[in-house]
Amino acid sequence: MNNNIFSGIRLRQILNDLKRRPEDASKELKISKKKINNILKGKQKLDLRIIKKMIKIWPVSINSFINYNFLTKKDPQIIICKCDYSKKTSRIMKRGGIDYYEYRDTAMARFAPFRPEWIRTICKVKNNKANNSKVIWNKGHLLHQFTYFVGNINFYYLNSKGKKKVSLMKTGDTMYISPYVPHSFASRDSKTNFIIALTYLDKITNEVQENLSHLGEESSKNIINNSNELIERYASNSFLNKDKLKIKNKLKESNLNTKIRIATKYSKALNINIRDLLTADTNKKVEIKKETTCRSWLFPSKRKRIFFVKELASSKYVPEGKSFEIKVLKNNNLINENHCHQYLYVLSYNLTLKINSKKYNFKKDDTFYLKPFTKFCFVNKGAKILILRVSDSMSGENLLQLSQIGKKNIQRVIMENKKWF
Repeated sequence: MNNNIFSGIRLRQILNDLKRRPEDASKELKISKKKINNILKGKQKLDLRIIKKMIKIWPVSINSFINYNFLTKKDPQIIICKCDYSKKTSRIMKRGGIDYYEYRDTAMARFAPFRPEWIRTICKVKNNKANNSKVIWNKGHLLHQFTYFVGNINFYYLNSKGKKKVSLMKTGDTMYISPYVPHSFASRDSKTNFIIALTYLDKITNEVQENLSHLGEESSKNIINNSNELIERYASNSFLNKDKLKIKNKLKESNLNTKIRIATKYSKALNINIRDLLTADTNKKVEIKKETTCRSWLFPSKRKRIFFVKELASSKYVPEGKSFEIKVLKNNNLINENHCHQYLYVLSYNLTLKINSKKYNFKKDDTFYLKPFTKFCFVNKGAKILILRVSDSMSGENLLQLSQIGKKNIQRVIMENKKWF
């Protein structure tokens, strides 16, 4: 645990980027070279007084010096939230002056992207009209949301045309909604109906929000492009015009093979990756998956039947956000490992989980979190588990550029400790 809110861990990188040696920094900041070197070695604290000087004379942000481990430890491999503890976090949320939802916390990790909740739908409706006056809507939120339904619950949402819609959900049904889609939930009977609502952050991070705030609203709107606007953007950035490109076709083609062929021509002409041109021109903000229509298969194979896997709601716009319902068909020692953060909800009456040689016993409605690259095993026959997998910011372009940097330089990316010359 580190109780310093600022850290010198990025100072070497900043000096390298600005082409400063410790003696140059010492002269400009009017502090001793010895102190600069001690900060670089972690022997001395980086205090706010020095940071203020840096920000004043250098084009750097205070975010570069924030210690992200301030008063915290790293997340462990597993974080557990038992059902009994979850019940103690219960709180009733009112809407329109009446009891509307009961919220309970479930397993959460400090550095994981999701914020999952158990939510009981208190509001009961007598009809299934989308404009039911008893239903009180929210305004949507920045986080993506996956929802698993237990009981008879109505899911209310606005479609892409702004029209109110309702979908009648039952146990095992799931849905995904993208950010800022207004929605609500209500019960169709008086039973204990609830949802597992997993809201999670994907690529619109706090850093992205800060960048947009610096650009302003109008410039930020200009960033959002369809495929053909992207071509104009890349062409403008390269001082190229349509005559120079010599490609008459547009990317908006219904035939995928034709679209890829045209995109390949543009990628060569613009000297960019083809993946950067294949932006989707449609945006389905709501995905509903009924339990009876889920795709399913045996894992790891039809012959070696250990898991029955059911694929739940997801969106191609969040390609690494995946949800599954797993049923264990036999006692086993099959080791699983995944690069994503994982949230797991126990649907069966018991589950035995093994990590390395340690076993954990869970009961129905217990939840737990698994850190990326944790090796685990669902041991017992009959166990049934809900799994949500979400990647962090290490995907897409980040991974592409890291692969170019190479594994041998990863330690320097994490913490630069060398001069640039």
